[in-house]
Amino acid sequence: MSSNFYTSSHNLYHIYPRPTLFKARAIDRLYASPRQLLCLSIWFANLIQKVGKKLMLRQVPIATATIYFKRFYLKNAYCETNPYLVLAACLLVAAKVEETPVHIKSVVSEAKAVFTGMSPSQRQTRY
Repeated sequence: MSSNFYTSSHNLYHIYPRPTLFKARAIDRLYASPRQLLCLSIWFANLIQKVGKKLMLRQVPIATATIYFKRFYLKNAYCETNPYLVLAACLLVAAKVEETPVHIKSVVSEAKAVFTGMSPSQRQTRY
């Protein structure tokens, strides 16, 4: 870690000025207002938190997944990808990076339960 924030890799590569963020959302702004995009970003951050809690992850992997999700969507549009699939992938990768053992089947089943609003007992009786 750098002793000077202004020479750190975080400052050099991961701090984006507002015009750059506005430009990154050009495709999405065709379909939604900037306020709606902000609300969408908050919505997905809350979904990451919900799925992470269902998986009994610590706060660090959940925060890492949120950062991965936001960085992915700096370069890609919500319209061009499936954000729910990206969200689950970010949680899985963050858990692996933070050395928290979680199985891919667990991530998929808990994400599906949160996305559809079903409880685990409802999922078992449905199949």
